[in-house]
Amino acid sequence: MSDTNRKRIHPYPEEWPFALLMALQFFFAIGVFWILKPLKKTLFIKLYDHRMLDVWRFQFNAAQTELLAKNLNMGLALLAMVLFVILARKFRRHHLLNVIVVLLCCGIATLMVMPVESVGFVWSFYIFGDLFNMLMLASFFAFLNDSVSRDQARRLMGTVVFGGVLGGAVGATATREFLSQLSLHQWLAISLGVTLFIGLLAHIAARRIPVRSRLDDDEPTSQDSPLPFRKLIQSRYIVSIALIVGSYEMVSSLVDFQFTSAVSHYLNGDAIGAYFSSVYMTVNVVAMTVQLLFTGLVLTRLGITRALLVLPGALLLGSVAFLAVPILFFGALLCIFDNGLNYSINQSARESLYVLIRSEARYRAKAYVDILIHRTSKALSVNLTLLLSTILSFRWLAIVSICLIVVWISAARYAGKQFDNEESADPLWPPEKRKKRLLRKNRLFPIVPS
Repeated sequence: MSDTNRKRIHPYPEEWPFALLMALQFFFAIGVFWILKPLKKTLFIKLYDHRMLDVWRFQFNAAQTELLAKNLNMGLALLAMVLFVILARKFRRHHLLNVIVVLLCCGIATLMVMPVESVGFVWSFYIFGDLFNMLMLASFFAFLNDSVSRDQARRLMGTVVFGGVLGGAVGATATREFLSQLSLHQWLAISLGVTLFIGLLAHIAARRIPVRSRLDDDEPTSQDSPLPFRKLIQSRYIVSIALIVGSYEMVSSLVDFQFTSAVSHYLNGDAIGAYFSSVYMTVNVVAMTVQLLFTGLVLTRLGITRALLVLPGALLLGSVAFLAVPILFFGALLCIFDNGLNYSINQSARESLYVLIRSEARYRAKAYVDILIHRTSKALSVNLTLLLSTILSFRWLAIVSICLIVVWISAARYAGKQFDNEESADPLWPPEKRKKRLLRKNRLFPIVPS
């Protein structure tokens, strides 16, 4: 049964309602994020475009001030992680997501009553955009991973993540087309309504959760005693997921800087904007094509390990090519690989890894990796890129990327092999329940002596 499930690419008929409802939630969540992102960035840059930020005796321009705001997010990530863990102790699945939805709606409503011209509004809006993404995605995938088995994750994850890929394309396009036609308060009102609708969809999806496979009957319940946080960082499996996320953020920052530097070096004037538009359009096409045609096939036929290696493998080849010949084409190729594959096959494979972790540890692991490690790595990568760019040319930054990708590949191979193994890979599973699980597996799949 398990072997048959693994080879099936698409969900079973009884799994489609849940998969589509989750895909629709992800569509709207990413859509709102891509509405908020350009709005908050535009307001922030406009505020400091013609004036400097004075901090003690130092002055910072618009780009440098944005880096300070990103560093501030590192501290907020820690607070967000603590909040998520506290809420996860009391709520599970769609209940946790709905609580997060209410908190985010309160945040949007607060922004709507603040004066738009104030400095406080601009900073609050910029920070809220990141908090929205952190908390919404962490609670969404916690709900999803807590509702499916390992084999179901292989079949359903491609469909669900495609909803997010499509939502990003639609949200970004809608914001670009109607940016000047709607006021900021109208955009916030739209975001508020869509966020509430996500909560409604989560409530409906909870009634359509597919039946888990019989090998998962021994899943510990929420009544199990919570695990100390130190146990999470002692788990090689969870640390490997953290390394995957952290390494990607570092490499992505370097790759983005290389691409931007290459465009600035080779192009001028209106050609810069036209080239950016062409590359980003290609990114969306690649992401949707890969997610629609290849993600399900790779996850079910080739396994999680190979799926996790697609993005670092592509970036490794691209970085080597850019190091050898630092031309604009290879810089654009790095950007297309990064964004096109990360938001499709890589996210599907990475989120599937959490399915093996038992319930209580899963919520804490999501907070630790997807909030703290993710945001901390992003802030560190920004500062590392800024520092290295003063020492090395954008061509030689590829050497740093290659070193980080080697660490990424090692972590991906370890986590993927644990997931693809027939035995439970979760090192946090209670020994007595792990033993019972393995005995049950041996009855279903007896080991024949050689």
